[in-house]
Amino acid sequence: MVLALYFLVSWLAVAVFVLMHKRLSFIQNSFIVLVILIISVNWSWVIYQELKLIKVSTDPFNNVAFMINRSIAVPFIVTIAMNILQGVQSFSHYIIVFASSTFILSILAFGGIYFKVTEYINWYFSFDMLYFLMLNLIGFFVCKMVHKTESREVSSQ
Repeated sequence: MVLALYFLVSWLAVAVFVLMHKRLSFIQNSFIVLVILIISVNWSWVIYQELKLIKVSTDPFNNVAFMINRSIAVPFIVTIAMNILQGVQSFSHYIIVFASSTFILSILAFGGIYFKVTEYINWYFSFDMLYFLMLNLIGFFVCKMVHKTESREVSSQ
């Protein structure tokens, strides 16, 4: 059940990303997806395997569901949020987009707990929410950094 659910959410995230009006360039979107993917994979390796704060199910279907969520859904949801943020003018809208993205990612993490994909050992759900908020902030700063790098001109002297 959870494999189908995470596959559906990942498929929807990719479909929304492909069909949405993108305010970021291909390079910016690619860079954000790759940076968030690298952080997500390394974070999960440290938290799940090295520190053993969260236990991942040994069931193959649940494990694949976990990897689909970590490797597809999370980076694309953050990238969708970064594209939406480019058209936002007020600070309250920034907060709403960050909160919505964090909420969606938290619902996916809660689904993992509910369907026994993950089991918290020395971890709390609030830590996951902070992690997802930090992922969104990292995505935002990566977006600004890439935009600033692209806008610099090379001058010959």
